[in-house]
Amino acid sequence: DLFYRTKAAAVWWMLRGIVGDDALKQALQAYRSDPRLDSDPEGLERALEKTSHKDLRWFFNDWVYRDRGLPDLTIVNITPSQTDTRTGLPDGWLVAIDVRNDGFATADVPVTVRSAHSTQTVRLRIAGQASASTRIVFAGTPEQVEVNDGSVPEVRTSIHTRDLVLPTH
Repeated sequence: DLFYRTKAAAVWWMLRGIVGDDALKQALQAYRSDPRLDSDPEGLERALEKTSHKDLRWFFNDWVYRDRGLPDLTIVNITPSQTDTRTGLPDGWLVAIDVRNDGFATADVPVTVRSAHSTQTVRLRIAGQASASTRIVFAGTPEQVEVNDGSVPEVRTSIHTRDLVLPTH
């Protein structure tokens, strides 16, 4: 029973991260005020899709309608490449991050590149039993990559951090 309550709380937290506070608030208000949405098994999903303008079928299939367990993420590879200006001077970095999900539930997680003075985050969706990649253009000198910030529960750990070793020219 505790597992299901904890997972239910995690589902709400993930939805909030995916759709945003305003869309979640609007969807809950619409759901509460329209009895047709309450009687429809997919009513909440439809309300959230309408207010967020996002396709959430993947999320509801893996996390609400069917229990596909938890994702199991691993940072497979990080490839930082220095970018140059047209004059050949260093301009920043392109950081490619490859992530594997050995679990069965799709995960939509934040991927963050950090330095002492800057942070840049994008979201990455990784289907169950699959891999996905993202690339982040970073203006400073990247020092660390983090996949998942603990907001998406996983089989083992929910935060994956790796320090970068940058190539030299």
